[in-house]
Parts: sequence; structure tokens; C-alpha cells
Amino acid sequence: NFFKFIHGVLCISHSRSAPASAAPPLAGETVVNDVRWTHLEDITVDACTFTAAPAFHARPPLTPTSTLLDVFLATISLNILNTIVSSTNANGLLPQMTLEELVCFLGLILGMSSLSLPRREAYWAPYDPSAVNPSPDYGRFMRWERFKRILTHLRLTSYTQEQEQADPWVPIRGFLNMLNEHLRQLLAPGRTLCVDESFSKWRGLALKLKVPGGDDVVTVGLPHQQKEKRKPEGVGVEFKTLCCATTGFMLRLELNEGKDVSAQLDFYSEFGATTATVLRLCERYKGSGRVVMGDSWFASVKTAVALHKWGLYFIGPIKTATRSYPKAFLLAQPLSERGKHFCLQATHEGVHLTALVWRDKKTKLFVATCGATIDSPDPIVRERLRFEGGQVVSKNLTVQRPMLVKDYFDAAKAIDVHNHLRQGTLALERNFGTHTWWHRVFLTLIGVVVTNSYRAFVHFHPARSSVGSTESFSEFKEELAEQMVRNSLASPERRSQKRAPAEEDDLEEAPPRGHVVESLRKHPDYRTKSGSGVPVQLTCSICRKKASFYCVFCFETTGFTVTVCNPTKDRSGCLMAHEKRAKLT
Repeated sequence: NFFKFIHGVLCISHSRSAPASAAPPLAGETVVNDVRWTHLEDITVDACTFTAAPAFHARPPLTPTSTLLDVFLATISLNILNTIVSSTNANGLLPQMTLEELVCFLGLILGMSSLSLPRREAYWAPYDPSAVNPSPDYGRFMRWERFKRILTHLRLTSYTQEQEQADPWVPIRGFLNMLNEHLRQLLAPGRTLCVDESFSKWRGLALKLKVPGGDDVVTVGLPHQQKEKRKPEGVGVEFKTLCCATTGFMLRLELNEGKDVSAQLDFYSEFGATTATVLRLCERYKGSGRVVMGDSWFASVKTAVALHKWGLYFIGPIKTATRSYPKAFLLAQPLSERGKHFCLQATHEGVHLTALVWRDKKTKLFVATCGATIDSPDPIVRERLRFEGGQVVSKNLTVQRPMLVKDYFDAAKAIDVHNHLRQGTLALERNFGTHTWWHRVFLTLIGVVVTNSYRAFVHFHPARSSVGSTESFSEFKEELAEQMVRNSLASPERRSQKRAPAEEDDLEEAPPRGHVVESLRKHPDYRTKSGSGVPVQLTCSICRKKASFYCVFCFETTGFTVTVCNPTKDRSGCLMAHEKRAKLT
């Protein structure tokens, strides 16, 4: 022991005048890329002291009477929706769209996620109670032709053709930037942040064609398609995402535009792709003392050190990013049974690091700048079936784990759960087909907003416990879609068309007017085909066949032209069906 003490003193004095690699490691120590790792007894106190609870800064604040639509509008913001309305109307190709119409349009798309039909037009078919899966009859809320025109001419932000040629992502970039900024201001996250990947499924065109006789490249379809075999929907647009692990609320999404573009982004030249991505995602929370959890793509000694210098802690598993990490030394430790662990510590660039190996069914490695390494009071309990005495017996397998490992697995699943709700339960990408790549990305981001709305409702709505029927995400999205298509966000001009009864009105003597039809020839906006003299025919709102009559009552009270078939012919049932539908709405 005396000689070991003298040897240690000589090594310490030598290390002050020479690189750390010049001093040979002692027993239980190892040196990796000039970083000396020594054995560490269990840490009993977590270095992270952040305790503030998450806060939802909705404007106006949520109250016990706030509806699901109020939560959705707070999550996406009226400013973003009004930008979409003004940008769509600016191109002049669509009759003026209102905020009410846009929310109804999104509500109809959201409703399609609850019922899968073979063709999009089938959602507008008349309601048939005798059918096994009757159509929802979307014509009650918006005409099919109007829905198609809004979808065709939709614009999320205003941009020129020159801007689109210079930046192929411009149809979606402005909307994504506004959404990220709004989410940043909307939620103050809790103690733990989670970084991971999310995908927007796309199997359509994604080509880059070289122009003959030059070096220019023309993009056809999706500007950049990412493929990840390990993801359930791993072909399409990839986002690097940041999430509040406490609430499961998505805070930021960054487009993966390919290696060439990533090399030009902030922090890449100094830290490389993975660490730079984490720094960009977490830049807003620099100096807050929160803990960042990231999987093996993000985890490395470099990432842990860079975040610590920013005033953020880090915990993550190590697989391939082993530079300066004692992977071989840890894997060589003789851990006798599942649940055992072994720790090393090091100080690199003034940052205290912890390296931990934990044996489960597979041995797992971790790097951390915070977290306790003592055994958690909440071990893993797994049910296992065994064949004993000629019968199948259920037994519980208890596996102990350090607090650091428990904290990681409790938080790291936040984005995976968010993705599962959006892609599996909501499934807008699966139920709403499109050949336009940015429509798909837009619907993915709307799915993120809807999932965030659900998370905000669960954690922050004052009356959640009394709502009852909207506890599950499936019921939440159905009720939200119902409120969106029946929203009352109409402009003052539209509202003024429905005059409130005055005191001098004799309501008792004036019977309610019925739904009277007239020929389209008597419509104020009636016109004929140029030069042919043939009357212009529209589509019946009930049977979808050609019709030349419209409901005068609906036009005078709502301003909408509701076309029906001639009631004096064999199609008289269309008028009756229209009257019944009007009573329901």
C-alpha cells in the first residue's frame, strides 16, 4: 500500500507537467484519448437542482369553461391561422376564404382520421342509416367543390416563384418557423427535456435530376427523403425534435435537409452533426439547469461537455460515439447478475463526467453529467412465464437499476409516445392521401399541434377531471373535430347576415319560413355558359347529381347557395333530406 501511495503521488506530480496520457493508469483506472477515468463509488445526491413545474402560457388563459377548440387555437395561435388565410387569399385563385372556413377545413381532415373510406369524395355522400359504415355526410359543413378548391390553392405563407427556386422547402419553412416560435413562447418546460427524431411518412416523388450540360440539379417532389430502417414509418421527412418529458409537449422541430445543408448550420464546424443538432434544439434553454435526455445518436462525451458549458445537464446511452469514453473497460467488468452496475468518473475540460455500465438482458452503457447512481427504490418488475410441474406458471422477475438509469428511461420515451399518438392513433398521414409533398408535411405538423393540444388539455385544463368523455386521445380528437367543423369564428360581416330579432318584431305572429326552392335562373348571381344559352347546372348537395334549383331560405339566411334537385320530379326526396339536415345543424 505504501508503494501504491508513492506511485500515485508521483503520477499526480508528473501529470501537472506532462499530458495525462503520459501517466500510466492505476488498477481500476483507464485513460481514453487523454481522459483519465477512475473508479467511482455510488453518487447519492443528484447534481441537478431544477424543480420548477411546467407552465402553459395560453392567451387568453384556460378556464374551466374552455373548450377543446380553445386549447387547439391556443396551441396553434390565431396569428398563424390568419397568416394562412391571408396568404391563400392573396394568390387570387380562390374566392375569399375566412378563418371560420379554414378551421372547418382542418376539422374535416381531422374527422377523416376516425373513419377510413376508399375515396375522399365518399365523405360527402348522403347519409345512409342502413349502411354498415354510413358516410358522415360532410356536405353539411362544406361543399365538396369548395373543399377541393381550398386544398388546391392553399398557401401557408406568401412567397414568390424565385424564392421557391432558391429554397425548395419554402412552401413549409415559414409555417414551421412560426410554429416553433409560438411553441417556444407557449410552454415553459419542466426539469427534463428529451431530444429524438420524428418522421413524416412520404412514399411519393423525391428525385434530384442533373441538368444536361451543367452542374445544376433540379428537385422533383420532396427536396430530401430520409430513410431509417429502425423506424416504423422511417421513409419520408425527418425532424430532429425537442420535447418536454414531463408533459409530453413537443417544443421544437428541425428539418433534416441533408448532409450538405446541415454542414452550413450553426455549431456544425465546431462540434459536428450530432452535438450541433442538440445545441440548436436546446439553445433557448441555455443556462436553465435542466436535464437533456438523448438516445445513442445524440449521446457522446462531446455532447455532455458542450451542454454542461451551456448550463444544461445530460444523460444518454453510448453505442457508437465512443471517443474519450471507456467502453472496452466498462464492458470488461465482471457483473455477476442482472441489475448490477459499475461506475467511472472523469473531469474533462473542467466538466465532471460519469460513465456507467448496467447489466440487464443486454449490457447498457451511459454517460452523464448529473444523476444519482444508487439503486432506485422502484426496480423493474417483469412478468415471465415458466413451465413447471407440467403447467405454465407466471413469475415476476425483479431487476434493480440505478436512479440515473431510471430517470433516463422514464424521460426518453416522451417523443416516442408523442409519435405513436400522432402516427398510430391520429394517423392523418395514413388516412389522407396526397401527391403534394408539402401537404403531407403540413398535415404532419397539424398532427403535432393536435397531439400537443391533447397533452396541454391533460396537464393544464382546470376542468379536465370533470370532462370525462375526452380522457382518451381517440375521444379527444373526435370531439375536437366536431367542435372545429361547427366553430363560430365567422367574421363580423358573416355574422351580420344573421340579424338578431329586434324588440318590435312580432315573433309570435310571424311563422318560421320553410326551405323554399327556386330555379337557378332566378339566383342573383345566375349566369349562362358563354354563347351557348345553356343554363349553368350545379351539383345537388344531397344526391350529388346535376341540379338547377337552390334553397332560397338558406341563401338569404347564410349567404351560401345550397343546390337541390327539382322537387316536382322523381327526386323530391332531396328537398326533404335537406330540410332534415338543416334541422340538425
